[in-house]
Amino acid sequence: MYEIYTVQEGDTVDSVANRFGLGVNELEILNNLDANEELKPGRNLIIPVKLPPAFEYYTVQKGDTLSQIAKKNNIDLSTLEQLNGLDPNEYIMPGQRLIIPKEGVYVYITKPGDTINLLAQQYKIPPEDLIFYNHNIYLLPEQLIAFKYQPQKNT
Repeated sequence: MYEIYTVQEGDTVDSVANRFGLGVNELEILNNLDANEELKPGRNLIIPVKLPPAFEYYTVQKGDTLSQIAKKNNIDLSTLEQLNGLDPNEYIMPGQRLIIPKEGVYVYITKPGDTINLLAQQYKIPPEDLIFYNHNIYLLPEQLIAFKYQPQKNT
């Protein structure tokens, strides 16, 4: 599956590749770009769609608001905004695609001092699950971590 990205002012091959989690070489091959080619605004690039197994897309419908979408998908509004790189005052448009955690997936924003083992202990999940759902874990502050999480019921 592919999508089209329109180059914006200031975009470089490196910045576009990083934005979409691609290697520079992969982006160059897909779009028949020469090494170190300067991108011109308005040019369309082919981008392969890669979603981690924890997420799916939601297509905004006419009349939708971010708070309605967050409530409907059981996700905190600020987390939904962070996931999609949206400013709280930004408008959403019908047809726009948002990334939403799949049902049963918990999303966590890291804090200073977090480690994989601490998160695994805190949420009672195997560290391997954190690694499976999050291919690049640096545990920098404010990094998004997603995983399947079943809260333990107190009995």
